[in-house]
Amino acid sequence: NGHIMSSPSRKRQSEDANQEGAEPSRKKLSAENEGIKDGKEDDDGGDSEDSDLIDEKEICWTTDRGEYTAKMDMRKNCEYEQIRSIQTHLIFDGKSIGTLSGTILPRPSSIFYEMADCISGELQWLSCLFCDANGAATRISTGLHTKDVYSGGF
Repeated sequence: NGHIMSSPSRKRQSEDANQEGAEPSRKKLSAENEGIKDGKEDDDGGDSEDSDLIDEKEICWTTDRGEYTAKMDMRKNCEYEQIRSIQTHLIFDGKSIGTLSGTILPRPSSIFYEMADCISGELQWLSCLFCDANGAATRISTGLHTKDVYSGGF
């Protein structure tokens, strides 16, 4: 059975690959179960750069090739608190094999285009291409359910 540990220094157990019908287990790592209160560690005096950390997760699974781990964190954006930045480190048998990162813009929002522009010109261009000024994805047929057109992350 798969387990997700709250501390990266602990040994992880893994589980069978998804191709055998098993799904990786997930556990939300909260500040409370990590001994952290108000963004600061209880004993060690915590890092100030971690004050923007919202959530962390670690997912482990095993295939016939070896053990995979995905370590994810979600952070507040420094300019707009509503924006969430996500970064995932992919590890195979203890060796880093890649990183994925992205940004989630909340919808609806009266400052949707402004938030997209603060991330990058390319994201602002995509947001204008797909969405109206409040973030509703109505400009191009998307095949989304009605509620998903008007709300959720972009």
